[in-house]
Amino acid sequence: MEVNPGNSEKISSKTILEEDTLKPPEDSSKALQVEDIITKNDNNDNNNNTSSIKIEEINKELIFYSSSQLNTDQKKIFPSKNRYPYCIVWTPIPFLTYILPFIGHTGIANSKGIIHDYAASYFVSIDDFNFGNPTKYFQLELNDKEKYEYDKAIEKGDLKYKTLRHNLFRNNCHSYVAYILNQLNYKGKSDYNMVDIWWILIKKGKYINLWAFIKTYLGFFIFFLIIGLALK
Repeated sequence: MEVNPGNSEKISSKTILEEDTLKPPEDSSKALQVEDIITKNDNNDNNNNTSSIKIEEINKELIFYSSSQLNTDQKKIFPSKNRYPYCIVWTPIPFLTYILPFIGHTGIANSKGIIHDYAASYFVSIDDFNFGNPTKYFQLELNDKEKYEYDKAIEKGDLKYKTLRHNLFRNNCHSYVAYILNQLNYKGKSDYNMVDIWWILIKKGKYINLWAFIKTYLGFFIFFLIIGLALK
């Protein structure tokens, strides 16, 4: 059968028309979405860059503030909370301090202000100062190296004195504090002893308040008042 060339042209054009009709239309919205996404991504990248810069600046401010606040708070003393960071602390010993008011019980507080004290043979008390809350303190003047090693030195003191027998005249709470200062090489010195600690508190110690001062010397005055009245 012969096919007329004119008919073939009609058939092919018809086929093309049918194919175009059957072919799903291009999703213009999809193309638009892709463009929108690209545009949005570009904008988001710009926004993210701007946001990251702002966040970085804020973080820097927060870090600066936090570090400044930390450095400030680390040295703050809170008697009401019984916190004495970087301090040697002192409190009267009942009866003994009444007779000799310059003799008392000594401890040392870590960087967070928690008091450690050699309370008895083979025992170091933590956050439970023997004989009551401190009435007097001295804040150590530490350099950066000493601050870094400070808590470690207290831990060493705890471990050592938990193995030692307490002796009022040779190995006592003052000796414990002296040992810790020696570990730090405080002020370039590594031969502190109990007399040195006693003298630091006498010379540089500060009473917490007026009541702390009264508490220290009240027993002394009452004791000698009773003796004075008894001798009349």
